[in-house]
Amino acid sequence: MDLPKKKWSEDLKLIKPSVERVLYKGNIDLLLDDAPKLAVVGSRRMSDYGKSVIDKWMPTFIQKGITIVSGFMYGVDQTAHKVCLENGGRTIAVLGWGIDRKVAADDEKLYQKILEVNSLIVSEYEGELEGSVWTFPQRNRIVAGIADAVLVIEAAEKSGSLITARLAKMFGKPLVAVPGLVTNKGAEGTNNLLKTGKAVMVTSAEEVLAEMGLGSGQMKMKF
Repeated sequence: MDLPKKKWSEDLKLIKPSVERVLYKGNIDLLLDDAPKLAVVGSRRMSDYGKSVIDKWMPTFIQKGITIVSGFMYGVDQTAHKVCLENGGRTIAVLGWGIDRKVAADDEKLYQKILEVNSLIVSEYEGELEGSVWTFPQRNRIVAGIADAVLVIEAAEKSGSLITARLAKMFGKPLVAVPGLVTNKGAEGTNNLLKTGKAVMVTSAEEVLAEMGLGSGQMKMKF
């Protein structure tokens, strides 16, 4: 379905380059409500360390009523969606391809689960358009734009997650990152974000909540 512009949230309207249309499947209210939204992004070659962070922190995020946003690629993205749902949370998957394009067989179960549990799949691309080197970076601006904060869990030096990180800073969103193992090339980009001061280092779910302005017992963003 196509979301009429008159119903767009302010975050959607402020994304640059501007989004021309939003197509969706599932519960569009997740995009429009005032529940806090956290983008969880990272490497497609996620390590056991990265997965353990998601497994350990996700229950805290869900208990706080946070909606998890990610890009539905394998690795950190799909793990964030999956673990969110396993903990009874709600998630928004932002696709880098056409809204009606059939996903790979390995991804179909998660895709259908998102729709079954009243979560949301969105794309700005019509029909069965295939993902490409330009659609994925374009997708990332929506991930950063609709989130209240961006959490990076493992990203290589040339990772697309660093595009999302840069956009988060551009949009004035809190950017936090998990320190990665120094022996893991898949975490070099994340560690550089921290070393250069572009992201705030977080070592617990509670530190992420603090950066989002979510205090004890609070369920909505604090402004």
